[in-house]
Amino acid sequence: MSTMKNNRAASRLRKNLSYFRTNYAAVLAAILAFSLLSPPTLPPPPPLPLLAARLFLYLFRPSDAPSSSCRAFSDRET
Repeated sequence: MSTMKNNRAASRLRKNLSYFRTNYAAVLAAILAFSLLSPPTLPPPPPLPLLAARLFLYLFRPSDAPSSSCRAFSDRET
């Protein structure tokens, strides 16, 4: 059962990577541009607020709701 979940997770990760590749590249380019244009004494902004928000939303979601989106899933999808 565990390997089946891992295979599904890896498949979804590959699909998301190909689907959102442009977005990931844009975010990476913005971070690199910011780090190159800012003075060396200014540290890059840490992603801690984003990680904290994601953790908060994940931990306090309803137990019957999926964590991936707000739409309802059919029985076939779950």
